[in-house]
Amino acid sequence: TTLGAAGLSFSKCHAETKVKNDPHLDYIFDGEEFSRAARLWTHGYDFYTPPRTVIVHNYHRKRLGAWHNDAEEKQKSSDRIFRLLHMENAPEAGPADPPLGEYDLGPKRTVEQYIEFSGFDIIHRKTIRNTCE
Repeated sequence: TTLGAAGLSFSKCHAETKVKNDPHLDYIFDGEEFSRAARLWTHGYDFYTPPRTVIVHNYHRKRLGAWHNDAEEKQKSSDRIFRLLHMENAPEAGPADPPLGEYDLGPKRTVEQYIEFSGFDIIHRKTIRNTCE
């Protein structure tokens, strides 16, 4: 498969120690999995999925609690993901923004190779091809 999913993710522990979750992505729900998948893939990890659906997530249930949302911190996190993925119109990092450092893309494959592999042009935010066919 071309994408990773946090809800069904298994690997040897070295993937977690070599490609750690970025602690600077506060309040991110949309984008965290794709950015992590890009980081894992560019570090040389491959993704595999079962040939049929084995687990689902119900996004339509009643909310059981509240999620505090800080719009300014969420925007900082989104900007960080945009910079990581070399997305068009990504804002420059400011002096207060932590460098990507160990949370950057890996050295084994390029973001351009991930675009070709995944079928998603993440730089211009468009689908190149349907990889499910």
